[in-house]
Amino acid sequence: NDLQIIGPKGDIYTKRIKKFLNKNGGRVATVDEAVNGIAAEMPIRQIPGGLCITESINHPCEMDNGINADKLFCAYGLCKNQCHLYFHCAYHYNEFLTAKKIIEHNRNNGFKQATEKETNKIKIVVSTLLIPEMLQLNKEIEKQGINVIRQNHPELDYILKNYDSSKFEKLSLTTDILIISIANEKVDNYRKTSKKNMSILLVKRDDYPFKDKWCLPGGFLDVHEDLEDAPNRILKRETNLDNIYLEQLYTFGDVHRDPRMRIVSTAYMALIDKNRLNTKLMENASWFNVSVKEENGIVTIILDNGKDILKTRIKKTLKDKTTDRYKFEIVENNDLAFDHALVILSGIERLKNKIMYTDIVFNMMPQEFTLGELQQVYEVILNKKLLDPAFRRIIANKVEATDDYKTGEGHRPSRLFRYKKD
Repeated sequence: NDLQIIGPKGDIYTKRIKKFLNKNGGRVATVDEAVNGIAAEMPIRQIPGGLCITESINHPCEMDNGINADKLFCAYGLCKNQCHLYFHCAYHYNEFLTAKKIIEHNRNNGFKQATEKETNKIKIVVSTLLIPEMLQLNKEIEKQGINVIRQNHPELDYILKNYDSSKFEKLSLTTDILIISIANEKVDNYRKTSKKNMSILLVKRDDYPFKDKWCLPGGFLDVHEDLEDAPNRILKRETNLDNIYLEQLYTFGDVHRDPRMRIVSTAYMALIDKNRLNTKLMENASWFNVSVKEENGIVTIILDNGKDILKTRIKKTLKDKTTDRYKFEIVENNDLAFDHALVILSGIERLKNKIMYTDIVFNMMPQEFTLGELQQVYEVILNKKLLDPAFRRIIANKVEATDDYKTGEGHRPSRLFRYKKD
């Protein structure tokens, strides 16, 4: 009953597998028996030139949707994650070569409109399919060797026989990590309610470029390292923090974002309470309180760690009204390295949206808390005061009352609540 098959023929395959299981009373003796029996119930489809890659614009990875990959069987074929789609490298390469001839013919004969139409069509194929496939092919060649690839994929031979990796322009991939904390600041007067602040973790660079400037923890992806493994390794090395749940934020790829070379960065973010950490930070790492002010389309971000004050100003322009997406552009920044001001603002904006439709905020709450403490967290993230009735409606189905009360802060006892997981 838990079986779920993705792909255009997923429903058909599901019925055939269940039919096979019903015929055998839901039991089979061995894995081989199951494989052979199920294969007899459905056609086998060969996929020439298939290379499994994690995702593309047209084919996102289903793992990103929170699906348990162990319960999925790909109707296109099997891969190690059982949910990725197969792409036709050889087919798209042929399509590209044919399109070149068509475009050249149309251009030489003055068919301007047809030339433009075919050019736009092949641009989509090249950018969303062929380039990701060729990059993956290049990666597999470096890992397995060209002879192994040629043996396993003979249909790619006419691509591989002239293969020369030196002809490919090189770029590097980095990952930057945005750690956001919402935590109490120290209050001397016990009668005052502790105030919560947003802060982010920065590290001071000890090398060029941007030597002695502050930046987000980050570093280069190793050649044979999975992208998902890099952030935790780098965070541990740069700050000494580990075992923190990180989720992908955005990929930043402006051509001039790094003065060294062409570098694309995939940013990750996490929401925590820094006061609950037991790990001592590296000497070059520091928490900075965050102040955000938006006026006339300009967002001013001020970061303060009690010693250094960093300021950046970012222009915010509506990019897509239907999806409420914005374009960010740095207009003033002398203190933060690279384009990390954009990463910070992107993370804050993402967090504002996510707390309204997810329960991410409870990642940094203690097991039991007062509604006042929870409301402060929402107000810090949203950067505005919430009316009590409106806030109660937002969290009505997310929390449940306990029998305990919080005392000893100079106020009347406050009932404690917990996150309602069901």
